[in-house]
Amino acid sequence: MKWTRLHSGRKEEGTYAAIAAHQKKQRTRTMFYFFALVAVVGWLYVFFESDALQVRAIEIYGAKNLDPVDVKREVYAILDERRDWRPWPARQMWFIDPKKIQETLKDRLFLANAVVDKKGLDVLRLTIEERANKFIFHSHQQYLWVDLQGMATSELTDADRHSAQGRILGSTSSRADDAPIIHRDLSEPVAPGYRIASADEVRDWIKAARELTTNGLAYRELTPPDASSTTAGVMSSDGYRILIDFAVPLARQIKTYEAFKRAGTKTKVSEYVDVRIPGRVYVK
Repeated sequence: MKWTRLHSGRKEEGTYAAIAAHQKKQRTRTMFYFFALVAVVGWLYVFFESDALQVRAIEIYGAKNLDPVDVKREVYAILDERRDWRPWPARQMWFIDPKKIQETLKDRLFLANAVVDKKGLDVLRLTIEERANKFIFHSHQQYLWVDLQGMATSELTDADRHSAQGRILGSTSSRADDAPIIHRDLSEPVAPGYRIASADEVRDWIKAARELTTNGLAYRELTPPDASSTTAGVMSSDGYRILIDFAVPLARQIKTYEAFKRAGTKTKVSEYVDVRIPGRVYVK
């Protein structure tokens, strides 16, 4: 009986020890889970709420006519415009889509190009290429500056007028950064404050003028379509008109014209070269 009692005591003592060890293990595990949860919550705070991963600076490169402050303000406005809820701040660096910013900026600021890069953890680097923010409007013997809203702002100075006339006559070559010359003969004289066209029309004209230049087509001036047509006229460097269609991709029409030029045909152009149907050329 004595051996049995000792054996039972040892058994009970072993059971108590096992229970204590198990409880200690559970407490250790609970503490581990607790600290792990605290760590996760802390990292989630850093990830979602902390300023460490949010855009705190925007670097602007390539701005000429645009004020960098205005460009930065527009970028922040794009970042803050969220149409649906997200658990992270609108300016959280990891979730920013550079392509979306690029395309939105090109549309809002009328840019030729925009490239957005992430620099470090909290800096956006923006490189922009501006379009012309004004153009020369030529009507009969008048030459005026017109802004992006289609409003005539002022007459050209004598020096600017002489330069524009040289480009139109072909005695002066146009440079890539020259303001486009838009020609449309109006039925009445134009004065500063006169609205030449709508802002949408003006943007289409400037885009077309730039596309002509970037695709290597040297031209003197552009006559845009009227309200009843999509046909535009481009005064070539050789002094005749090239008929193009604003409703058809210009690059394809320019390639057709360049192929016509390279062919070196002896066809004499008296009035125009029509390239409105890509791959086909009509000469008059």
